[in-house]
Amino acid sequence: MEPPTTPGAQVEVPPAVIDELQSSYWVSSWWFAALVLVVVVLLIAFFVVWLRRRRHLEAHRRRVVLVSVGATVLVVIAAGAFANSYSGYIPNASAAIALAKGLVGSHQATGATSTRGGLEVITMPGDAAGSIPASQAWVYTPPGYDPQGSVRYPVLYLFHGTPGRSSDWFVAGNADNAMNVLLAHGLVEPMILVSIDVNGGGKRADTECLDWDDGPRLETWMLSDVVPFIDANYLTVPDRSSRAIGGMSSGGFCALNLALRNLDTWSVMLSFEGYGDPGSAGDDAFKGDTERIQANSPSVYLPTMKFTEPLAAYLDVGTETRDVYDVRAVAQQLADRGQTVLFRTNEGESHTWSEVQAGLPYALIFASTHLTHPAP
Repeated sequence: MEPPTTPGAQVEVPPAVIDELQSSYWVSSWWFAALVLVVVVLLIAFFVVWLRRRRHLEAHRRRVVLVSVGATVLVVIAAGAFANSYSGYIPNASAAIALAKGLVGSHQATGATSTRGGLEVITMPGDAAGSIPASQAWVYTPPGYDPQGSVRYPVLYLFHGTPGRSSDWFVAGNADNAMNVLLAHGLVEPMILVSIDVNGGGKRADTECLDWDDGPRLETWMLSDVVPFIDANYLTVPDRSSRAIGGMSSGGFCALNLALRNLDTWSVMLSFEGYGDPGSAGDDAFKGDTERIQANSPSVYLPTMKFTEPLAAYLDVGTETRDVYDVRAVAQQLADRGQTVLFRTNEGESHTWSEVQAGLPYALIFASTHLTHPAP
């Protein structure tokens, strides 16, 4: 079956650039996990030999406990390394540092230079109704960004999956590194990237970015608070033609649904491993109201919706997951409605951040191509 991709929408990334990006993902590589396993086995063997040579000493029992605890910790580390090689959540050292910053709530910014973008953690205000508390957001500014300057930039808003947090796109996604590499090779234009916490601050982490009847009103918050806040505090181009929205898994659904329901706000949509309906969260959010659930299910409303503005849509999915059929179906619906579509699969990838890492350079180039950039 031919992929539902609009002729001329394909994106090419030079093999050398792919190699450069992939080589930076060493912490999540299989060989790093294998190295960790070898080191763990050697350390455990060393401790066992050390323990046996001292079994006649009075402190033998304490040493047994110490070695047992140490061996358990080492096994957990090895298991974590292999789990990380599958999921790709921590691809390199810079991602580990970003994760640590997010966990401790550090707000120390790394400013943009002439060759590398800046990255900062900011406090995103909650909504006026009080349904959503203030939360962390991560903001990437491109090389040369001067907050006192006059140059303005398009913005790409990014949403994490479930479970997830706003740091995910710069930890697991390594989006800042991808942007820096693509910019250095002249494959994208400068953009601001904003990663939002869409957990809503409550017990329901799987919000699907919906306006819940008795909970966080995520869609309203995005439109009324988040976008205006970013436009007011960063040098953005405050127009739909210069705004993109993207996400992974449930965040991919968020991006698809919000973009289609708000074509006057976003012109480009990027969905990784997304789907065409909110699943059980729709029932919970709208208390089983079928009409509103369907009004927030792109796979239902796409065939008949009115496109007041065009949408450029990038959909990406791994071949080793059943998601591939659902994502292809949504891509086909978009193509059937005359929208610009790039549907892409990553061979051998599953529903993981490794899949996102593989597709992100293509998605960023697609977004840059279809966004409006101000004249220099």
